[in-house]
Amino acid sequence: MILLRVLAQTVFLAIGQIWANKLRALLTALGIIIGVASVIVVIGSLTGLRGFVLSEVETFGARKMWIWGNVPREKRATMRWSDAMISVHEARELLEHAEAIDKLTVMTRARYDCVHRGKSQKGMRVSGIWPEWHEIEDRSVERGRQFIRSDEEERQHVCLVNDMAIEELELGSNPLGKYIL
Repeated sequence: MILLRVLAQTVFLAIGQIWANKLRALLTALGIIIGVASVIVVIGSLTGLRGFVLSEVETFGARKMWIWGNVPREKRATMRWSDAMISVHEARELLEHAEAIDKLTVMTRARYDCVHRGKSQKGMRVSGIWPEWHEIEDRSVERGRQFIRSDEEERQHVCLVNDMAIEELELGSNPLGKYIL
């Protein structure tokens, strides 16, 4: 009972002091509110910044890897990387059996002589890709459409050309549907 009376007197005394010093109490409460809000803003900003930085790092390839075929140890110093390719069958096996791989694309590069209406461009770099390349590399197509799985399955004769190839082969302002040899 005495403890309850002492507790009640303490509470009434505190309320009386707050009432007597309204400005001091208001400023103290305001300081606490501003301090807590500042901590929340800083933590929220740092969390958002961390997410942004991680997403930017991922675009540089932190979640990407390149795979080449098996090269015997004695040939590693002398063999070119282009000779150490994996086959399409091996790439499909990787995609099917490696649980950590979400998306996969093969890429092969070569230089070919390209011709359009008698205009020849020697040694033009040509790359072969799978449709998933667009998503993996976060690339888009300005005109036309991206490769799709049926293009590969049906071995369609389609290609993507960049501005430099359009200019060098004189494909005009709209290269869609034009035949390139």
